[in-house]
Amino acid sequence: MYSLLSRKYSKQHHMRKPRCKFMHVCCSVTVLLILITVMCRPMPSAPSTPESIASMAVGESLQLNTQSIPAVEVAQETKTEADQSKLLENEMKEQVQGDSEATRSERREVEQEEGALRSGQEDEEQDQHAEDKHEQRAENRHAQQAEDELEQHLEDVHGRHAEVKNKQRVEDEHEKQVEDEHEKQVEDEHEKQVEDEHEKQMEDEHEKQMEDEHEKQVDDEHEQRVEDGQGQQAEDELEQHLEDVQDQHAEVKHQQRVDDEHEQQVKLDSRSAEHKQAGFPEEHQEGSKPKIKYSKELGAEHGHGIFQSKQSEQEQKVEPEPQLKKHGREVTISCDGRRVYTYDLPPSMNIDILKNCSGKLVPWLNFCAHHQNYGFGIAVNTTNNNFRKDWYGTDAYMLEVIFYERMRTYTCRTSNPGEADLFFIPFFSGLEALPYLYTDGKRRLQQGRELVEWLEANATQTWRRHGGHDHFLIAGRTAWDFCRPLTAVTWWGTSLFSNPEMENTTAMLLERRSWRGDEMAVPYPVGFHPSTSASLQSWIKLVRSSTRKYLFSFSGALRPQLVFSIREILSQQCTQAGSACSRLDCGKIKCSHEPQPIYTSLLQAKFCLQPRGDTATRRSVIDSIVSGCIPVFFHKDTAFTQYRWHLPNDYDNFSVFIDEEDIKNGKADVKKILEGYSAKQVEQMRERLIGIIPNVLYRHPKSKDLSESMRDAFDLTIEGMAQKAIQFKSST
Repeated sequence: MYSLLSRKYSKQHHMRKPRCKFMHVCCSVTVLLILITVMCRPMPSAPSTPESIASMAVGESLQLNTQSIPAVEVAQETKTEADQSKLLENEMKEQVQGDSEATRSERREVEQEEGALRSGQEDEEQDQHAEDKHEQRAENRHAQQAEDELEQHLEDVHGRHAEVKNKQRVEDEHEKQVEDEHEKQVEDEHEKQVEDEHEKQMEDEHEKQMEDEHEKQVDDEHEQRVEDGQGQQAEDELEQHLEDVQDQHAEVKHQQRVDDEHEQQVKLDSRSAEHKQAGFPEEHQEGSKPKIKYSKELGAEHGHGIFQSKQSEQEQKVEPEPQLKKHGREVTISCDGRRVYTYDLPPSMNIDILKNCSGKLVPWLNFCAHHQNYGFGIAVNTTNNNFRKDWYGTDAYMLEVIFYERMRTYTCRTSNPGEADLFFIPFFSGLEALPYLYTDGKRRLQQGRELVEWLEANATQTWRRHGGHDHFLIAGRTAWDFCRPLTAVTWWGTSLFSNPEMENTTAMLLERRSWRGDEMAVPYPVGFHPSTSASLQSWIKLVRSSTRKYLFSFSGALRPQLVFSIREILSQQCTQAGSACSRLDCGKIKCSHEPQPIYTSLLQAKFCLQPRGDTATRRSVIDSIVSGCIPVFFHKDTAFTQYRWHLPNDYDNFSVFIDEEDIKNGKADVKKILEGYSAKQVEQMRERLIGIIPNVLYRHPKSKDLSESMRDAFDLTIEGMAQKAIQFKSST
């Protein structure tokens, strides 16, 4: 019955959910328990054993029949009933046993079906659980993926936000730094100008006082001699001597003029035909009156030099061969190959630029004081006799003005382009580039176009005769400020040297690109500009006798923003060397226009470290040579590939080289390396260095005796350019 009910229930509910199946099992178990209870519950009056059942049956039978049935019959009936009872008992036993076995069989079937149901239920539950778990995992994975994507997006947004903030902060810091530097520079320049003016005034007053005292002393001595009866005789002798000297000088000058005119006429006669044959215009032929004028004779608004005298333009005459005195007699120095013709460019390309020195080119830059005194700057005002005469606060970027002023007094200049060996283009390219570099970036490609157009219109013959190979100009900056490609969108500098018309013109720079043959480096101008031979020899004597208590010295500011810079490492090595090293931090002391503290430090050291800065070259190299402090180089481009016309090739005899990579890798200890040089070697290197000092100086334009005894940086530059032009002409 249970089986039937179970199968019926199963058929009706086999398609239901696991919950229905569970109810089915519960109902089945309940029915089974009820059935077992009913079957197993004892009857109320039935005996629990076959014997008791039989006895009860016999007793009842006897009780029922004793009143009406005889004993025999009763006995027989009793026996019969006993037999029947026994039979009945056996049947009941068999029935009970059969029922028990049926019950047990049914129970086993029920248990099997329950097991099957449970197994099915468990399988279905497991399947459902697995399905739910899979769905849960899928949902979790999707949620995790969405969460990861959200986190990544947030990180990207935060990163971009941080980058923008960082960039903005850097720009703000840079702008703040520029503003602070500008304000400090303006303030320093103003203070320096006020101090210089005050010191200049005090110096002028002092000099005037000394002159007055000297004149008074001379007058007193003269009066005393007159009183003694000797003054008049001395005056007569002096006047007679002066007259004799003037007569001799006039006679020599007259004879020299006659000889020069005769020689010049011979030259003119011999070359006039050549010039006609070469196709020169009539005004450019020798023997004719030159119509191209030399640069205006201008003086200085402040001090000497440019803007001094505003004379009218004059026709230039061919300069005679320079006359120099040697051992009391006049000698002639040959200018062959070194005759220079200077183009008369419009003033807007050179001297008029100096009129805008007070912040009109670049608002934060005032260089009016720097171009005074022939480009040397303000004279040093100090009580130290070593720096009182011929020392100036020279700015390195005034190189163009210095060359311009020296060229005006150059003994081998000529006003006739037909006889010139070289052509000087007096274009103040470095100063003219300032607005392009720091303000108007749109016109950087245009620098030099006006110059090229002027040359093509006004100097066609000379400009094209040798393709510009015999032309040169001075640029008071590094080559990196003028090499912007014409096709570049973002690039530092102007495109002056990228103009195709300028590719053969030689540029004299503070730093050249070592692979370019049309670029040559000239020494940085430093503060010493000797005006007499005595001044130069006095300085050399000081250099030779100076007590040098430090093994080495490092002057300059650190460059932490430059990845390749080794200055910080060298500064640390200097500190670790203790008393063996002298450190002058130009980040704290303004060294640009103050030569005294720099040279005071350099004169006390045997070796001077010369690491690269913003560029490979540095003015400190020239300071080191002039002070007799043996330079220590760390890169070839600092000097070896630069000053080909000014320094000898035997660098090992006057300098030390340590590869900067060895400094970066910690393989080189500067102190140990320099301690390896003996005292004799150091002395020999310094003597070699002293012999080079005149090569890197720019003497005073008004110096007389030095013109014979000293070939300075200007002279060597012209000689180098002349040799370069000769080599080109001989190869064509």
